[in-house]
Amino acid sequence: MPDRSTCARLFGTPLQEVTCGQPTMHTQTVVANGEIAQPHAWPWQMALLKQNRRVASVLNHHCGASIIGREHAVTAAHCYPTVGGRVVAGMHTYPHCTPPSCQIVTIIQIWIHPNYINNPVRNDVALLKFSPPLDFGNTIHPVCLPEPFQHPPACTQCVFTGWGNIRHSRFSNAPQQLQQAQAPLLEDSQCKESYGQSPDGWAFIPSQMTCVGDLNAGGASICNGDSGGPLVCKIPGKCTTDIKIFFSTQPIPARRVSRFY
Repeated sequence: MPDRSTCARLFGTPLQEVTCGQPTMHTQTVVANGEIAQPHAWPWQMALLKQNRRVASVLNHHCGASIIGREHAVTAAHCYPTVGGRVVAGMHTYPHCTPPSCQIVTIIQIWIHPNYINNPVRNDVALLKFSPPLDFGNTIHPVCLPEPFQHPPACTQCVFTGWGNIRHSRFSNAPQQLQQAQAPLLEDSQCKESYGQSPDGWAFIPSQMTCVGDLNAGGASICNGDSGGPLVCKIPGKCTTDIKIFFSTQPIPARRVSRFY
């Protein structure tokens, strides 16, 4: 991704013009196996909506995203956001959005990494600009971008959130309430051992990726619908984000945002 000054020139406003990564709501202890999040505990979580294939007037949750400014969010390129698409901020129970605690905005500009490819997955990151600008408060607030090449050490406990399916099954329904789970960052060597090189060319790339998860059976995972949403790790006093990508086994891979600007 472009650096911060380039982003500001491209999109017209500073990306992080307010204090970030400090939710005003109390955040409860997060369990490893996943649970319903306390409402608005993760105020940077967004939901990307996509037109229903059968009923054009219906918009379905499609992917997650992270608020990084009043007009900007980051997500995964493979979520294929579109200009004119809708994004929801401040929502806890899908699909209920009641202003002013929840806001629906429209994507007006998209920056997808110029070297993004889908198979094998490489450079899977996108920057969104939307309108109107968000009103920050208790339920809507930006997460911090990590500094360039900043990455928490292995064993750091991080939290992933989303409205994705709660079971790896095409018959599983997505939950209405935002879900959360906690897991530690893993060493690059553990990620490589877990994923290696798959037949379709998918592979763990340390320069672009990290992974998180409990290597013991029964740990929480992500599923369809969680892609593009935040994986947040606390770095003294604030939360920084990486971008989750979907893969159906443990551990969970994520894009290292700090490597793209």
